[in-house]
Amino acid sequence: MVAHELGDMILIPANVCLFRYDGTDGTYISKVMTTDKPQEAILLEKMDSQSHKIYLDGEFWLVLNEDIYGE
Repeated sequence: MVAHELGDMILIPANVCLFRYDGTDGTYISKVMTTDKPQEAILLEKMDSQSHKIYLDGEFWLVLNEDIYGE
């Protein structure tokens, strides 16, 4: 797997589940979206060992690392 730097443009394939946590402690999922086609996004922040925060279509999302591909 290629290492990605924060700020990189990345590719998210079709049929990938993106999600958002909300609440004061971030413990519940408030919104889920599945990509219908491959999308370009900006890699913003490493959240934990399994996911990153991205910026896609004017919104912030979390995506699993296994679903991130380099540009």
